[in-house]
Amino acid sequence: MVDDKNIIATSFNNPSLQISPAKLNENNYLAWLRSCLLFMKVRGLRGYITGDTRKPASNNPTFNQYDSKNSCVMAWLINSIQPHISGTYLLLDNIAKIWNATSLTYSHVGNDIQIFEIQNKVHITNQGEMTISQYFSELGGLWQKLDYYQDFQAGCTRDAVKFQKLVGKE
Repeated sequence: MVDDKNIIATSFNNPSLQISPAKLNENNYLAWLRSCLLFMKVRGLRGYITGDTRKPASNNPTFNQYDSKNSCVMAWLINSIQPHISGTYLLLDNIAKIWNATSLTYSHVGNDIQIFEIQNKVHITNQGEMTISQYFSELGGLWQKLDYYQDFQAGCTRDAVKFQKLVGKE
């Protein structure tokens, strides 16, 4: 049986690894985000991208290990971004900064124009030549994107009123 630790250790020896099936561009942030996040979670590296894993002092015995992992994860992420975009992030000094910068640039959460475009796609999408499975998958993907971009977080019963107003806009 293959040892999981060997798989993870081997991947750290490959800084040129592309961790997302498609490189980040101006139109695929959500799919890129999910692919990269899953890759990091599987390898126990989520703290590096969220910033929860903090850089230790340079005299700390764990500094070299942190620095090596941070650099490797940075290389993976940069290699998973289109070359005309990646230069923007190359000089940032840790993975959390790169992660946050890509989010600020490409996430469009709460962006009314993005929401409007997705709603239009939902309204004009018809089965046409697609199988029922393809049609359902297409609509399901659009609804999931809509949920993501609308970013509604219910906190209490008063939020039901806010939600009704949000739905009323549609």
